[in-house]
Amino acid sequence: MDSCEIGRMVRNRMVKFFASVVPKKKYVTSGVSFNSCLSSRLDSMADATSTEKSYRVKLYQLGENSNWEDKGTGYCTYIQNDLQAEFLVKSETDESILLQSRIEKNRLYQKQQGRPSLLPDLTPRFRVAHPSLSMRVETLIVWTEDNDVDLALSFQEADGCAALWDHICDVQRDHSLAGQVPHFELTLFLSSDIHGSPQPFMATSVVSLPPPEMSNLNKIEAIIKDCVTLDQKERLSSFIIMENYIDSLLPIFETCEDLEDLDGLHVLHNIMRSIILLNDNNIIEHVIKDEIILGVVGILEYDPQFPKLKANHREFLADNSKFKQVVPIRDKSVESKIHQTFRLQYLKDVILARVFDDPTFSIINSMIFFNHVDIVTHLQNDSEFLNSLFNILADARASLEKKREVVLFVQEFCSIAKNLQMASRAEVYNSLCNHGLFQIFEYSLTDSDVKVRLAGAEILESVLEHDSDLVRSFIVDQSKREPNESSTSLIEVIIDQFTKDSDEGIKMQYAEVMRALLDTNAGIGESVMAEISRDSDAGQFLVLFYDKYMVQYVKAILDIETKPITLKGDIEELVLSRSEAETCLHICDMLCFAIRQHGIRSKYFMLSSPCFSKVAQLLRCKQQHVKAAAIRVFRACVGTKDDFYLRNLIKNHVFEPIVRTLLNTQGRDNLLNSSILELFDFIRKENLKLLVSHIVTQFGDSLDKLDYSTVFAQLRTKHEQNTDPDPPSEETANAAASTATVRHEGWGSETVDDQEEEYFNTSDEEAGEKSTEAKALVDYDDDEEEEKEEPSDEPQASVSTESEDDSSSLSDEKSKEDVEEETEETKDEAKEENDTLDEATKEKRPPPPPPKRQHSDEDDDGDLLAARATRRAAAAALNSKKQKFR
Repeated sequence: MDSCEIGRMVRNRMVKFFASVVPKKKYVTSGVSFNSCLSSRLDSMADATSTEKSYRVKLYQLGENSNWEDKGTGYCTYIQNDLQAEFLVKSETDESILLQSRIEKNRLYQKQQGRPSLLPDLTPRFRVAHPSLSMRVETLIVWTEDNDVDLALSFQEADGCAALWDHICDVQRDHSLAGQVPHFELTLFLSSDIHGSPQPFMATSVVSLPPPEMSNLNKIEAIIKDCVTLDQKERLSSFIIMENYIDSLLPIFETCEDLEDLDGLHVLHNIMRSIILLNDNNIIEHVIKDEIILGVVGILEYDPQFPKLKANHREFLADNSKFKQVVPIRDKSVESKIHQTFRLQYLKDVILARVFDDPTFSIINSMIFFNHVDIVTHLQNDSEFLNSLFNILADARASLEKKREVVLFVQEFCSIAKNLQMASRAEVYNSLCNHGLFQIFEYSLTDSDVKVRLAGAEILESVLEHDSDLVRSFIVDQSKREPNESSTSLIEVIIDQFTKDSDEGIKMQYAEVMRALLDTNAGIGESVMAEISRDSDAGQFLVLFYDKYMVQYVKAILDIETKPITLKGDIEELVLSRSEAETCLHICDMLCFAIRQHGIRSKYFMLSSPCFSKVAQLLRCKQQHVKAAAIRVFRACVGTKDDFYLRNLIKNHVFEPIVRTLLNTQGRDNLLNSSILELFDFIRKENLKLLVSHIVTQFGDSLDKLDYSTVFAQLRTKHEQNTDPDPPSEETANAAASTATVRHEGWGSETVDDQEEEYFNTSDEEAGEKSTEAKALVDYDDDEEEEKEEPSDEPQASVSTESEDDSSSLSDEKSKEDVEEETEETKDEAKEENDTLDEATKEKRPPPPPPKRQHSDEDDDGDLLAARATRRAAAAALNSKKQKFR
């Protein structure tokens, strides 16, 4: 009988032995039986013993600087005998032994993913053959020798790495099976970079949970706490579920509680908490079942961190009075999900709130979310249930308590729907509206119970957050119906409760509801693209609100009695209760929003009502936040930079109360003082001339005394620049005068001769200088003298224009002197003629325009033609004089 036959006999006997000892269901995790699993493992061991296949590897050693040093390339061979199992690495160059390592039972081996880019000489063939898997293939095995040397084998092929890894696992598993006790294998293959700092995990970690007995509690706690890796937790969770281990712990808990064994109860608490923190859905679902939930929370009542205290979780969860069915739910599975969701929330928020880690928290939240989806989906599709629910509100025989339960149920239903996706949430609200959701507000918003009113406001706000047009359309449809004494419009109910309700929280809810209704995203102004069409539901709602309900909404401010607020003297204080102050605050915020968003509608309302002066009266109250709200209203008006608002602010004497409020702050660095300073600074920066002039002229003396800010000095400077601008510099004045002379107040035309333009652009003195310098006119006199001397027989030499030498004739010198005398006489004569012409021209020319006057298209055509005719006559007279002179 050879060694192969002996190996097969040993394998078959081992398979039969373990099949009889260990239940098969423990190993059937992926459709593979225990026999096949064990047979494949034994086959691999037999192959490893009989064959010694070599794999090309590269050996690395971790150096002192935490860098992996290359120790050479060779071939790795697995060797096993009766005494030990080991693997050798022989160099591929000289076949010297690079590594000889024995596989130890308790040694930490780690299988990692290799990066081909770091090992180009080992893995190019694999990377070319499998480019998509080159970054995910596991080709590294890392471990630490007994002498604390970190080594790594990088295989050229993944098959070689897998083969050696299987041998390592088989060897360590054989050691664990030596005691004939079936254990469960927990293996983690960590993926990390060889150049990183991998965490040392065992390739094979054996976990054994002893039978649930009081004597084994400490062992069980230690074993569960040792499971720190993800794979270990998964395998332990599977074992706990298959063995019903939690159910087996409950009798021990009862025994410890009867014996008043606090130490055992504290250990059980730690065990149960660790089991729940394994982050397994199946365990958590099993824990919240009806039959074991009380036992589980009973174990968790004994927290070792509070040994002298005991919680009452069982008493709270056993009280079924908290679960109320307004309308019976026929589907028991939905009812069970409701109970499970409640227990999950209690487990998350109360029992284990201090010890929950992020993974467990996420798992429980996911379970709650999916339960909510199932519950909402079922109820929204149950028309019979919804009809029965809303019919209670219309039933006169139904008690008030029953109607309140309907409101609270719908509130809970809408709060669950908030967490759904947009499409699912739309289906929920559409279904509720089709079955009569809006009739719930008639009862909830006017109820005497604060809790019910708050629930109704939350329901309305939830619907507005989803689709505000849905509520606007309902209000518009209500306004088109015939008035009914038994029913009240929804918006009337909202406004009435806003003004009357004394609860600040509910008042804020109503203010948010009104803000959502008025926010039509129309933008600022009345442009075609920005303003909501009057035919749309949003436009019709705004028309309805401003026509009928706006005065009612701001009535709390309009009813304030007007008292004078001057810069000097006493001011009568405006006394507001806490509720009235909050109402005025919300109204001011709404006015700010309307001024910015509703364009001409808000303008018309502010003009037709005394809102400006009434809001200014709020500056008489002692509540600082209300004063700041009034300042925000005026800031919104100024921020529009619309002359309508600016003139009305001046007309209603708004700035006098503002300045008085600023003076009363006495320079204190608070919100009110800062908001007023920002208002004045904005007016200065934007140079709103109406307000700048009004503030400086009316309150400048008082504001100049406030030296803690430079805003008012800058405001006065801006006013001086607007009223008395700086005189232009000499260069600027000359340029402006030149421009005005050229333009001639619009006289310039293409039909005007260039000579005329040159004449009128030149002054008399410049003309005289030019005439003096124009010696070409005098040279013609020489020609005339030559013509007069033509009858003489002697030829005359011509006057040379170039320089003559010292031997010139006497006649030439005499001629030159005569020319100079005639030139002086001509200058005097021309000067007299020019003076006469200038006087005549000045009488005919229109008066010169101011230098800054610009051309106007409204100039009279007759005056323009007359001016041109005068200029032409003056030019003709000048030309005739020049011809006569010549």
